[in-house]
Amino acid sequence: YLEHCKSHIKEFLGDIKSVLFIPYALDDLDGYTSKAQAAFKLNGYELSGIHQHANPVKAVEEAEAVFIGGGNTFRLLTKLYNNGLIEPIRAR
Repeated sequence: YLEHCKSHIKEFLGDIKSVLFIPYALDDLDGYTSKAQAAFKLNGYELSGIHQHANPVKAVEEAEAVFIGGGNTFRLLTKLYNNGLIEPIRAR
């Protein structure tokens, strides 16, 4: 997972230490987050899923970096809108 773009992620994120992952495009949020955690850990990044935070808007606002996983775009956008995350993400 993400092996093909590993160097690009590292170049883009630089010295950032932690990443907020938005796994809303798939139904299995914990499984998708675990998969992303394993990939990011290989590059030295700590990753947490937004669903693991009590306040998702605050999590986006305070994150060093945000990574949005792909999958079902309708599911992703529905959850982003329902959690009030479109504007906070856009503001970044």
